[in-house]
Amino acid sequence: MALTQIYSISSVEEAMKCYELGVDNIGSLTGGDESVPSMCSIEQINAIYDAVGNKMIKLLIPYIEDAKRVLEILKLTKPDVCHLTLPGLYTSKELYNEIHRAVPGIIVMQAIPMTGPEALDLAKKYSKYADWLILDSVKQNASEIGAAGITHDWSISRKIVEQVRRPVILAGGLGPDNVRKAIEEVKPFAVDSLTRTSKLDEFGRPQDKDFDLVKKFVEEAKAARP
Repeated sequence: MALTQIYSISSVEEAMKCYELGVDNIGSLTGGDESVPSMCSIEQINAIYDAVGNKMIKLLIPYIEDAKRVLEILKLTKPDVCHLTLPGLYTSKELYNEIHRAVPGIIVMQAIPMTGPEALDLAKKYSKYADWLILDSVKQNASEIGAAGITHDWSISRKIVEQVRRPVILAGGLGPDNVRKAIEEVKPFAVDSLTRTSKLDEFGRPQDKDFDLVKKFVEEAKAARP
């Protein structure tokens, strides 16, 4: 059975509601511009983590490309997983080792942009210096990975799951209506949802979580054939 992962959690109340609904992993952002939806302060992150404890796996996107500052943020928050997604800060042998020195036992997760068949080679490349991979969609003409609200070619995702010896999280446009099919076709370690389990603003950007959708997402994921 695939684990369920919900982004972007920005309050203790959202985190605990996810726990009540059976979510396995929660993700948050910090370190970036406050205009970015669901961006959290260090204090907010630590409040969420204190409340959650070991109930769920806690993922953090340090939303900044300055490696030194990223390491400082990780030391201050101590997430279970460091999610690298900005193009100026992909994992490397040096960064991987620095992150593990900063927070012993942390999981380094690299986002892979699912733009086409070349994603398989990227996944193989970055799996050398990542503990987990997350396969995510990219908006047209965007450099940032994720928050696109669209699916990608799952046949390529399936090849990555089969050929790369790392736990693989499937993301990109997943919601209650397609998560069961995604699990059965790709067979990932976990499935991730942001946009399609959120309330959207007038520009289509994800805001607070829609817990009716989160509940349905979890139910559909758990109903998938093992």
